[in-house]
Amino acid sequence: MDDTSANLHHSPNDSSNHRNACHPAGSQLSNPFQGMNELIANLDHELWDVRLRALKCIIGKVECSIVTTDYLSRRIDLLHRLSDWLRATSEATEDKSPSSDSRGRRCWSVNTAVAVEGISYVLKLLFYLVEYENVRQFVLEEKLDSVLAKLKPRLDGENIRLVDTLFSRINTSSFEFLLEGSPEIWGDNTSNRSLKKNTSTEKSYSYEDKFDDNRIGGGVGDIILIRRLDHKSLDKNMSDHSAAGDSYFPNQSLQSILNNKSLASGFHFTISSVYLAGTDRRVLASTVESLLSKNEPLILSTASFFRDVLLQDYPPEVFIQESALCMALLEVAESPWNDPRIATAASQGLLQLSHSLRVRVMQLNASEFYETKRQAFIPNQYGGASSAYTSQHRISAQPISDSFVGTCCQLLKGLSRTLLFHANEFHLWMLLDSFALTVCKYAYTFPIDYKMLSLGLQEVLLDLAYCYEKHGQDINSTVLAMCFASIMKTIQVNDEVFILAYDIRQCVRKLSRCPLLSNGWPEVHKYFVQYSSPLVDSLSSDPDVPNTRGFEDSFQLEPNQKQFYFQPQEAISKLLIAIQNATGHQTVILAIDNLWGYILPLAVNQRWKNGAMDYICQEVPFRDSFYRFLCVEPTCVEDEDLLIRVINLIAYLFANLSTGREKLEEWIVPLCMENGSAFQKLLRTYCLKSDITDVFAGTVLPDTLRSLFDFLFVILKKTEPNPSYAEYKWNIFHTLCLILHKLGDLGFSFSVVLQPILRGIASLSCVNDVTAQLAQNPKFCVALILRLTEFIIFLQEQSSGLSSESFRNQGALYYSSLSLYHVLLISFEIEAPPNSDWIGPCCAVIPCLWDSRTSKVRTLGYQISEVISRRIQGIVALMTVSESPDRIWTSCYNALINFEEPAIVKLHAAHTLYNLLLLWDDIERSTEIGKSLQLPTTWSVLDEFTKLLSHVYWLPTLSEVFGNKAVEDSTMTDEDNSNPQLITPKVLTVLCKIVIKMKTSLLPPFHPEPFSGIICSSGLCAMLFRLVGTNSMSQILEASWWIDSCSALSSVLESLISLCEIDRGISLILIGDKHSMISLIQLLALQPPSGCKLNLADETLSTLWVNVFTLLTILCTDSGNNFEDFERCISNQRNIIFVRLTEWLKSDALAVCRKMALTFLHEILSKLQFKQEEKEADNFQAGGHPILCRVWNEKNMTYGSSLVDRLVSIYEESSTHEEKLIILRTFNALINISESAKITATQRGVVNILILKLKYFAHKYHNVSETFHQMKKFQGNYQWLDETATILSVISSLVYKNPDGKKSALSNEVVDTFHKIFKWWKAYPDRTLLHGFVETLLNFTEEFPPGCQALTFTTNVLGVGPRKAPSGQSILSEIFEILQAELNLAESCNLKTVELLFEFLKNASFVMECRTMLTKSTIILFLINLHTSEIKKWSPKQHRVKLLYLEFLLHLSIHPDMQTAIAKVPEAIDIFVLLVDQGDDMTSVLALQVLRNLSFQAMNRTRLLCEDAVMPCLSSKLSESDHPKEMECAAVAVWALIANSEKGKLSAKKSLCPIAVQKTITRLRKLEQSSNDLLTKKQDLSNLINILTNISNLLGSSPST
Repeated sequence: MDDTSANLHHSPNDSSNHRNACHPAGSQLSNPFQGMNELIANLDHELWDVRLRALKCIIGKVECSIVTTDYLSRRIDLLHRLSDWLRATSEATEDKSPSSDSRGRRCWSVNTAVAVEGISYVLKLLFYLVEYENVRQFVLEEKLDSVLAKLKPRLDGENIRLVDTLFSRINTSSFEFLLEGSPEIWGDNTSNRSLKKNTSTEKSYSYEDKFDDNRIGGGVGDIILIRRLDHKSLDKNMSDHSAAGDSYFPNQSLQSILNNKSLASGFHFTISSVYLAGTDRRVLASTVESLLSKNEPLILSTASFFRDVLLQDYPPEVFIQESALCMALLEVAESPWNDPRIATAASQGLLQLSHSLRVRVMQLNASEFYETKRQAFIPNQYGGASSAYTSQHRISAQPISDSFVGTCCQLLKGLSRTLLFHANEFHLWMLLDSFALTVCKYAYTFPIDYKMLSLGLQEVLLDLAYCYEKHGQDINSTVLAMCFASIMKTIQVNDEVFILAYDIRQCVRKLSRCPLLSNGWPEVHKYFVQYSSPLVDSLSSDPDVPNTRGFEDSFQLEPNQKQFYFQPQEAISKLLIAIQNATGHQTVILAIDNLWGYILPLAVNQRWKNGAMDYICQEVPFRDSFYRFLCVEPTCVEDEDLLIRVINLIAYLFANLSTGREKLEEWIVPLCMENGSAFQKLLRTYCLKSDITDVFAGTVLPDTLRSLFDFLFVILKKTEPNPSYAEYKWNIFHTLCLILHKLGDLGFSFSVVLQPILRGIASLSCVNDVTAQLAQNPKFCVALILRLTEFIIFLQEQSSGLSSESFRNQGALYYSSLSLYHVLLISFEIEAPPNSDWIGPCCAVIPCLWDSRTSKVRTLGYQISEVISRRIQGIVALMTVSESPDRIWTSCYNALINFEEPAIVKLHAAHTLYNLLLLWDDIERSTEIGKSLQLPTTWSVLDEFTKLLSHVYWLPTLSEVFGNKAVEDSTMTDEDNSNPQLITPKVLTVLCKIVIKMKTSLLPPFHPEPFSGIICSSGLCAMLFRLVGTNSMSQILEASWWIDSCSALSSVLESLISLCEIDRGISLILIGDKHSMISLIQLLALQPPSGCKLNLADETLSTLWVNVFTLLTILCTDSGNNFEDFERCISNQRNIIFVRLTEWLKSDALAVCRKMALTFLHEILSKLQFKQEEKEADNFQAGGHPILCRVWNEKNMTYGSSLVDRLVSIYEESSTHEEKLIILRTFNALINISESAKITATQRGVVNILILKLKYFAHKYHNVSETFHQMKKFQGNYQWLDETATILSVISSLVYKNPDGKKSALSNEVVDTFHKIFKWWKAYPDRTLLHGFVETLLNFTEEFPPGCQALTFTTNVLGVGPRKAPSGQSILSEIFEILQAELNLAESCNLKTVELLFEFLKNASFVMECRTMLTKSTIILFLINLHTSEIKKWSPKQHRVKLLYLEFLLHLSIHPDMQTAIAKVPEAIDIFVLLVDQGDDMTSVLALQVLRNLSFQAMNRTRLLCEDAVMPCLSSKLSESDHPKEMECAAVAVWALIANSEKGKLSAKKSLCPIAVQKTITRLRKLEQSSNDLLTKKQDLSNLINILTNISNLLGSSPST
């Protein structure tokens, strides 16, 4: 089917062949300025007829956008010729009076008549050009304003209006920049020449003039005179753009809407123009031509076609872009017709267009739906075919914001002009009110040319003011007030002071004092005063107008207020009673028509106050009046016409009533929606009528059927939230599905009926009551799916492959796709019947939807693919029906990265990609077609994703940033908006999921290195983290959007967590971003907006905060050398973090939240502890970490103390082993770095709590065997042993250098408790538990003798307390046995165990009871093993054990009893002498120190002197050793042996000690004189010299000097 034949079905009248004949391919716009020189020259032709034709031609070129006004404004020759025309006309008519013909019309001479006829075109052309500064300057210099003032009295009403507008534009366009002073001075009419003229008492309209039916009643020369345009002008107006790449649109006079900020950012927030294919342009052009015809049936069908088809298929901005269609409809709505349905259809179409435009403005303001400039093919001819060259090149569509404002202003001015003469036509007032609201909505959303818009709207206000003055009380004052308020609200969009004309101000004051308005409709009056008084109060000093103070006084209701309230109710009741008593059709029709006169004004007021109709209509007898018309089917044409009127009235009431609707629902819903009801029968009958396709070639719905559907849709919409109508909704849904099935059997020949049927199915298939019924009937779902896919395929075939370029059938395609999507959602949740292949047909229609022209259909295509891709069978089927298996990835991926696609399309395309990646492994492994699918390289995907992430927009609407009320700070993360696009939080969420899944789907497993390198080089991690720093959560007020944004941030954090696990370097990159780090922490202080459901908000915030703490934990773990930067961020934001931690460290907090808070706290405290341990000991003891010891809350508690309170509380109430472990570990780290925390823990009795816990374990697990393998049989897990070890470490930290803690532990019998569970260390896999016991005892006994004594009183018998006397079966005895066993193991001993045990025994040795038990053990006898004959082959480990043992002996030897015990060891003296002579330096020093200590004991001196080797050994160390410590020990030992001992002196002299002493003294004195060491070291040398001097004196030899 070719374009022409295909269009016959789509349009009621198509003259494309005629247009193509008139305009050969490629000729109409090849040179838009061709012939302009000749036309301008002809304006000075000697024949006035030639001048007039040339002027008309120029006007036609301007109106059809063939020539731009910018070009003409620079043609000075044109301006001079227009000036000459004005002067010639003024001179020709100055002293001549025209004669009158038989009809009373004025007659001039031929040339004068032509000049007068052309003056309207001259004024119109000047109106187009006067916006340019050079033209305004030319007019003033040539004094054309004076010429116009002289010419004005001799012009008719239309031209007078043009002259007034020119005055306004010439002088008022920049007066606010020229005047100085206060607004009161500006308001003085004498201060401005143009205002004085505009506000004179002389009216701009001659009230005697009649409205010219041959001219549209709109626009002051600004509106195209449609009836005077020939076919060529129409074709050019609808034709394609210039082949040179420049596009021309009507109303080029308006400037760009973009303000400076949006221009600076590079993001053009506007409504982009729409490229129209050749078929679309022919449809629109033929529609305009049909509307301009004289054939009333054709005009009616065309207006209905626009309302029922075009508005469903085309975006509403198309009709603003191609404004001729709107203006033609307006002329139809304004003109009188024999058939009243014509004006009604045109008005309904315009009202629906106005509503669609408002919806479109709100849609494009939403960041999810905003569409950037879409590129379009450049056709090489009118028919729309593209050549091989031009199809390769694209142009960007220009914004149509100028057209939007201009066309709407034209419509408003056309309506206001018509109302001057037909003020009682209420449908025109409704149109004016609707488009005023549309302009207001647009002005408060998009940036506009405020100056031009305000001037245009002021002209509308002037018309309304004249209309009010002319018709007075015949006008509905409420509608007039609301129109005034909407227009004045639009004028105030930029909060600028704009001076209104005198007549407007006068009208506003009159309306503000109107009793009907102020008393009958106070809400409307308040709205009116709200937006009118700011523009009027500034002119309160106007001498001609009374003062406007006291506007508020008009709000006081008068005594007769009630009659204004109840007068409409009484009239409506009387009319309804008349309908009840009526016996003929005409009586009912007349009453219904009168009802409309009362209901329409009430419904308009309903827009400003919900329930404005309720108090009037709630008590009137609607049921008694209309029940009989709905319960039976019509039997004749009169009955059918009456039914249409009744249904239309009830539908309108239903749509506009709020609380008063319940009484209508009670009888209308059961009457019309029950099975077998007259309404359903009537609907089914009319949908399946065989002659329906004969009505206007099947493109227009019959009136009855349209009314039935409108009535149905209103009922469905208003009863949707009511669950009591579930059965009725299913009945209607089932009826519509049956109609669709029967139409499918007929080959979908009744295509005009299908769109409303599919709309009903789509609206009902998502209702819970209907979906529940569908879920119980899988066969019904499958049959409906197959029928819907058949229809979509039918539409695709009917469009002849033009679906991607044309808007044809897009409305039907949208509703069928929406229905299919809803039913698919249900089908994928239930089990499909066997042998039902329904996935394949669904996949077959998806490519067609992906290629659709409209974004809403493309969105549905990706939504359907998202649902189907949830199963492997769906993905395989989609790859099978596609042109290539890669199509599913390619299409979705291209849609995702395409900057032209709206975010809603990207969202569902991304979901499909995610489903594909989710099932990728199974597809590749289990299907043959999956093996042939090749995914793109990781680098290319991540690179594109990084670009996408740079365009994230957080706010729900764009006007907040880029509109007239835009904030200063942009929330776009985009730095380079050369390709502007919007990524919403929902899209960001799916992108993050894809990134996480890509780790396993796009790369071989177990090889993260390549992916890590790609991630780091792509900058993806840095960009993701930057999103955290640029979020705009504080500005989001919409609850659902705030939830989505929180979820997006959670996904960003999850992806960062996943990526940080690959490479530690990523963590370092994130820590380096200080701003984002601070923003990350500040997310913990995020609060939901008002109106957000608390449960949902808490759940969302918990998820977000868990991810924040998880990422902070990872960054803390991986910080390394950058920990100081990390700590600095945490310290700066400590209040936020600790507030969240203390809230989560509660027993009633969510388990996952509490666990994550503990994990983070443990990690950072462990890091701080490690850092603190690296500092010097004195600094560590001074008070711990500076932040944790700082006061932070009202109780004067430090951070550390507050955390202790929380940790203790949750530990006592915790029931899980894992949580207890992490609490204990966190607690341990905390008290190690915070002294205040340790003090608080001691005061809270934490030691007591932990010891009681150990006692509980002792009773519960008292039968535990001593071997690990045997314990496996006893208990299935060993978690309590881990907790025991952790408790020991906490107790160890609490008693370390904490006297109060030690006393508390002693009072709670900590040592005895340890003894009862001490054997458990054998059951532990390693020595951790043993080391825990020993370390705890080590810290407990340090400088605490009572604790050491308690070691000897313990017992391991459960239920028995500590003994009264020391026992050989105490825990100390078991420790001796362990140490002896380790010493006996020699090479295989545990060195750490030995170190800890020796350190512990050093503490214990300070108590006599412990030393007594030590002497009874075999520990001291280990000295025998240190004989040189035994240690020659010792390993380094054994050597370390030897040193540890000698250190232990040195410590023991300070006690007299132990000095005796050590000396009694066999060969002990010889062993020490051998160690001194043959050992290494450390061994020699330790052995000498022990000998020194032993020499202090009197009994030991005799033994030492009896050993011949002792004194020579000491003498040798004095003379030969260079180690000061050795010399000192040897000197002290010699002095102890010879003091008061003649035997000792004799032995010393025999060993040449005097000589050795003398040599040593000499050497030390030289060393003392030459040493540059510290003073303390010199003092040590002096002390040593003194000792040696004393020895020398005792030996009887004087020391050498």
